Amino acid sequence: MRIVNGIPLSLGLLGHTCNHSPPGECDCRHGDVFESRRCDITRVSRPSHLPTFLFHQSAYSCDNQRMQSKRKPQQDVTLAINPGYQAKINRGLNNAYRSASIVAVELGEAKIIIFSDQHKGTGDHADDFLPSHPAYKAALLHYQAAGYTLAVLGDAEELWENTPSAVMGGYPSIFEIENKFHEDRQYWRFWGNHDDEWSNPAQVTRYLGKHFKDLIVKESLRLTIFDQGVDRGEIFMVHGHQGSWTSDESGWVRWLVRYFWRPFQRIFRINTNTPATDRHLRHRHDIAMYNWAAASKGLVLIAGHTHHPIFPTQYRTEKLNREFETIRELGTDPDEIDEAQSDLRFAQAQEKPSYFNSGCCCFNDGRITGIEIEGGKIKLVRWPDEIGRPKPEILEVTDLRQVFQGVARREPPMRSA
Repeated sequence: MRIVNGIPLSLGLLGHTCNHSPPGECDCRHGDVFESRRCDITRVSRPSHLPTFLFHQSAYSCDNQRMQSKRKPQQDVTLAINPGYQAKINRGLNNAYRSASIVAVELGEAKIIIFSDQHKGTGDHADDFLPSHPAYKAALLHYQAAGYTLAVLGDAEELWENTPSAVMGGYPSIFEIENKFHEDRQYWRFWGNHDDEWSNPAQVTRYLGKHFKDLIVKESLRLTIFDQGVDRGEIFMVHGHQGSWTSDESGWVRWLVRYFWRPFQRIFRINTNTPATDRHLRHRHDIAMYNWAAASKGLVLIAGHTHHPIFPTQYRTEKLNREFETIRELGTDPDEIDEAQSDLRFAQAQEKPSYFNSGCCCFNDGRITGIEIEGGKIKLVRWPDEIGRPKPEILEVTDLRQVFQGVARREPPMRSA
């Protein structure tokens, strides 16, 4: 274990809360030393002469049936976002950032796998997780044997459509394997908008306590990344729904949603549009999360929620361009052309690798995607592989040192409309 300024750099919780302003509210990067204020954790500021590497955002198309939507009038969704919507997302993410605990991680030693949006149900025909169950189980066994820390980044259970007691009876083998990570102190559980029941510790004890002893479910987490004693920056992990109407900061609205709207929605099977089911909302939400992260120096945001894997590489942007040209030449479905063009413009419009998205674990073809951090690299992986074997297929990979060099400056937000 490496020690920097008396701090053990492990995957253990430091129990530290910082009072610095969240990203976007000041010109500093969290952890820099100032005359007027100083973080309790001493860090080394990034040298100002480091070069800036430009990356482009990319996105994989999700074939999940949850993401299908009716055709809407063509609009430039990748370069325009309502300022009011951006402000709401900023407030939600700022609040989550302020309340996040901090974990110090040594870059060369980190082994983390991030999965989100399993939406586990009861195993019936309406359970979106059912087709992906074999792939997810194989992935858990693989990463548990390899000594990874598992981050379940929200919406693990589908509690909009099911009661907590009903869901707890499904997939006992999944809970058993995840508990092995927990027993090894290599398990981070987050709550999302579809399982915000777990934001209540009493409900966690009552239901998840049957499978996990003394489990704490987080809203967010900040990873301080050290590289041989040098502070490279920070990874902020959160589900990504923060700022939406169902997570309004007003206490009475949250109470109303949890105890009246959720049961009403469950009884009458009401499925409202969300970024996971409406591609226009999804693009808008991706832009808002990117803008929030890009406004800060040294910050990388990893989220889920939209079911839309995002990974910033120049190679992927070029591939998106080729795919768009092919789709346009074939003259296929206008919706498909619009979506391909939106993904391409979104990729071309960004110059910082500030926002990654893990995708989901409930694609209707049975595949799952996740973000893997290991050996100083960050990867977008898919299970099973291209020919159906129960092993990871690396879709994209890049060096985390280059990522942090790329986020070493502030970025103006995308044009608003």
